[in-house]
Amino acid sequence: CTSSNESSCSACKIGYIYMPESHRCEKYTGKAYYIDSGTSETRPCHSSCTQCKGPKPTDCTACNLITEVLLNDGHCVNDCPEAFFMTENRTNETKTNICLPCPSGCTRCDGEASCVRCNMDKGFYLQDRMCVPTCNKG
Repeated sequence: CTSSNESSCSACKIGYIYMPESHRCEKYTGKAYYIDSGTSETRPCHSSCTQCKGPKPTDCTACNLITEVLLNDGHCVNDCPEAFFMTENRTNETKTNICLPCPSGCTRCDGEASCVRCNMDKGFYLQDRMCVPTCNKG
């Protein structure tokens, strides 16, 4: 419920559906949907979303935990782009995988402080799983 009184609920949090006969919210287990703010009608989310917020079906807030990650722009993809790593994000309502940026100079990492490959074109080299800038002579 979005109200403080569970027994007289009239609106639900994302991921729950309002049951008018009992005035309760129950976890929605069907196809993901969002409420169209213009018409107040339910609209289906894109098939890659397990939850979305609208106004477009591709405005995902959660993706399939097994096969996909959520990008900052709300799209679900199979892998994080270069210079990003996957991590789990948990809230009270949902759990999903998200992509976070690698540390400065990293082109590939497996955590926020664990570089695997550095951007050598920009003068970085790998030292103790960190990318450090190359020093100029002199």
